[in-house]
Amino acid sequence: MEFDLQPIKAATVEAKDSSAEEILDEQIKTLVNIAGRVTLNGPTETVKVKGKTLKKQEALFTDNTGPVRLVLWEQDTTKMQSGQCYSMTNVAVKDYNGTNYLTLTKHTKVNAAELQVDRQDVAVDNGKQMQVAFPPEGINYVQQYLSCNKCHAKVMDRPKKIIKCSECGLTQLKSKCSSKIIASILIKTDKDTMSLNIFDNIIEELYTLYKEQDGDIDKLFTELTDDDVTEILLTVNATVIFNDKKNASTVIKL
Repeated sequence: MEFDLQPIKAATVEAKDSSAEEILDEQIKTLVNIAGRVTLNGPTETVKVKGKTLKKQEALFTDNTGPVRLVLWEQDTTKMQSGQCYSMTNVAVKDYNGTNYLTLTKHTKVNAAELQVDRQDVAVDNGKQMQVAFPPEGINYVQQYLSCNKCHAKVMDRPKKIIKCSECGLTQLKSKCSSKIIASILIKTDKDTMSLNIFDNIIEELYTLYKEQDGDIDKLFTELTDDDVTEILLTVNATVIFNDKKNASTVIKL
């Protein structure tokens, strides 16, 4: 997948107030000012763009007119929390496969905002995403693993204080690596069965729903065992959006 990383010069383009609905019809390389809810979709990815290795976070921007795709790069991936509302100025409108999306520029300013967004997050990906009603038919596996501090790839949990990432080569203290969870679920389709992946950020959202639905488990998320995660996934009631890579991206409350 190719991405347009050409900068937009804020000095030559005047930003205008816009809504998600209007953004889908905007000309590309326009700058807009927006306010709404941001939902992060899946884990941060490491991608190669024009010979550079960059971190990319898929997200969804939603206001009361609808949703639009938001792509966050590098340092922007830590500027927002999933499910929170923000006002943003000088946000760039770009195009991929004929559909407009948003991305931040070096001139973008992000501020937390107190807004009421009544629209649910409805994933937008040219029809390539699928909705799955939970609980699923079964769990293939639940696995906890250590994540590299640089590229976020899985690192081998060896009995050593210092470990090296086989993907990016970073040498790091094992105790400083983040602990992640991945689960593989099984669902039935019209013709067959299908396996889908759920990463820890979505599992954490499902755990929050599980507790709201009076589930029996009441621990910190970091204290959950593989058996706990299995029980949560097999009993929680929710709708989960999966992208074309079969990875969970968004949770919708029932």
